[in-house]
Amino acid sequence: MDFSEFNKELLKKAQKAKNAINQTLAMKLETEALRFVDDNFNNQAWEGIAWEKSGDGTILVKSGDLRRGFYAEQKGSEIHIKNQIPYAKAHNEGFEGTVNVPAHKRAVLS
Repeated sequence: MDFSEFNKELLKKAQKAKNAINQTLAMKLETEALRFVDDNFNNQAWEGIAWEKSGDGTILVKSGDLRRGFYAEQKGSEIHIKNQIPYAKAHNEGFEGTVNVPAHKRAVLS
């Protein structure tokens, strides 16, 4: 093997190592980002700022769908944290508008 062949082989191995490192790093970043979201639910706060309570019990957790709905998606060198639950965007970004609520009756507590 001459120097040129050695250099080509070395560059191939370096690229392969770089790709493996990037893939491992991306997986770790996904895990940490999802852990960050879950920790916010555990702490009932966003980066130390408590969520506003609207009643008794845990905030933003009724069925658990919103909390469980987060997932990570890798696009090139970017990692996107997403949630397909219909009301996730309103909780994250706010909402202005009207919502139609079906008619219902409330039980009288005695």
